[in-house]
Amino acid sequence: MGILGRVDALALEILCRTYGDWRNYLEKIEEQGDLVSWTAKNGEEIVKASPYVRLAADAAKRLRPLLVEFGMTPSSRVHLGVKERGHNPFTELMAQ
Repeated sequence: MGILGRVDALALEILCRTYGDWRNYLEKIEEQGDLVSWTAKNGEEIVKASPYVRLAADAAKRLRPLLVEFGMTPSSRVHLGVKERGHNPFTELMAQ
């Protein structure tokens, strides 16, 4: 497509780092579960959402507009006039 230039490197890095954060938070949720519990001083068990749930949601909110900006959603590709081609390694990466 030839759309990206050298000046786009920072924005692409932000997209990649945000995606990495999001994936890391999801891995933590898969490892530790989406709930955390502990026993309070009074003996009551307290159960709350894992902090990784909020972090993953926040990262997803930051990631979505970046994906749109880089034409990485179906609707954003339509606006760019990009035709789908066969193999897309990013789609495979996102499916992991």
